[in-house]
Amino acid sequence: MKRIIDGDTIVVSVDGKEEKVRLIGINSPESVDPRRPVECFGKEAKRFLESLVLGKK
Repeated sequence: MKRIIDGDTIVVSVDGKEEKVRLIGINSPESVDPRRPVECFGKEAKRFLESLVLGKK
């Protein structure tokens, strides 16, 4: 895994190419859309996803 975008989207490396992955069955509050304010618990959702996937393949 390369990085976490928000509580339901990550970026992974596939054959050296970065791919954005939306997680099925998870709909977290938005926290990175520059056109919209951060939704309630958006930052917490991102931190929770980090605790689940950081360091995993």
